[in-house]
Amino acid sequence: MKGKKCPACGTVNRISNIVCSACREDLLRVPVSECGEMVPQKTETSGVAGKPVAGGVPSAGSEKEGAETFGGFKRKCPDCGKLWPYSRSRCDCGRSLLTVGVYKPEEDNASDKQTDAPTEQPTDVVLSRFYLRSEDGKCEIRLPLGEETIVGRSGAGADYLAEKAFVSSGHAKFTAYEEGIVIEHIGHTNPTQVNNIELERNIPYRIEPGDLIVMGARDRQGYHPSIAYFRLVEDAETGN
Repeated sequence: MKGKKCPACGTVNRISNIVCSACREDLLRVPVSECGEMVPQKTETSGVAGKPVAGGVPSAGSEKEGAETFGGFKRKCPDCGKLWPYSRSRCDCGRSLLTVGVYKPEEDNASDKQTDAPTEQPTDVVLSRFYLRSEDGKCEIRLPLGEETIVGRSGAGADYLAEKAFVSSGHAKFTAYEEGIVIEHIGHTNPTQVNNIELERNIPYRIEPGDLIVMGARDRQGYHPSIAYFRLVEDAETGN
């Protein structure tokens, strides 16, 4: 049976997985091969136009400390100083990492190990080649490469979304990779739709350039001033 074999723990994952279902290792660049019997997955949904991300969402305690994922981008806990993969959402000490900036440390020397107070080497923000553009042309939201962008009335695009009553303060999360964009609905009241398909909360989905993202709609037809309408746009001249 074809699948993706995790290089870290050996678990055989579905072809659609972007992280290992067992250890959360990055599988984006792992080739598909004949791997034998498939290991059961924890999460599977029908998703957007057949483009769900299987394997669920990384949760607190689900990743190995210091594991290199998605190019080595990391987050440093401001309370205890531990380093985590950038996709980690909470430190073992209980501190939320969702609002902590990410950076890519210098390559470790063989004789240089992590200390209690490591020196950070933040890199400048690198924009991906993808961005969100409102359907009325009044707002553009750039998506930094390797980072999570929370869009909502208290997040990215806040000035434009302030009058959109059906949009939550933190409505949807976008994560930009070299290979593309993953969206996750995180609002509590009104939904997020992609191409008229409503997303399940806290489940990541791949989206493609040209996809229509609607924030705040529920069983409504046509334009409504309290709902936000965005398109995912790819700019070939932006990013690396």
